[in-house]
Amino acid sequence: MIRDILISLAITTVVAIVASSACMYVFDYDYMKVFVVAMLTQLIGFYLWNSLLQMILKLRMEREQTIRIEQYNEQGLEVKCAHCNSLNFIPIKVNEDNRFDCTQCNKSNSVYIDITVTPKTDVSTRDTVSASSYIKEKADAARKLDK
Repeated sequence: MIRDILISLAITTVVAIVASSACMYVFDYDYMKVFVVAMLTQLIGFYLWNSLLQMILKLRMEREQTIRIEQYNEQGLEVKCAHCNSLNFIPIKVNEDNRFDCTQCNKSNSVYIDITVTPKTDVSTRDTVSASSYIKEKADAARKLDK
């Protein structure tokens, strides 16, 4: 980083030397005054330029974050029209009404979202019981009780 700063200062100094030499030769101005003005002009100019670039970059980043947040709030769903039962792909937004006009019949529809919370369950390690084996076991138990 220090190396970059030194290179930048060296380039700024070379430009100021060339500008002050040219002004001294062509216009017969005082060399040191032109050198100081050229250095200050470059330093102030590049400070303003870098500040402008940082502000533009910040605005672009904020705009990009806004777009990401908007895309995060929007998901698509394929739903049937309540009037003609044709399928329509619509964006679902969590933070606003979900209305759409059908692509087939052009009638207005609304989508209502129901959120359900359930406890997480573990998968059973026991063998699954089918209806036929349950009925068979019940019938066998009933026969044993009758005997």
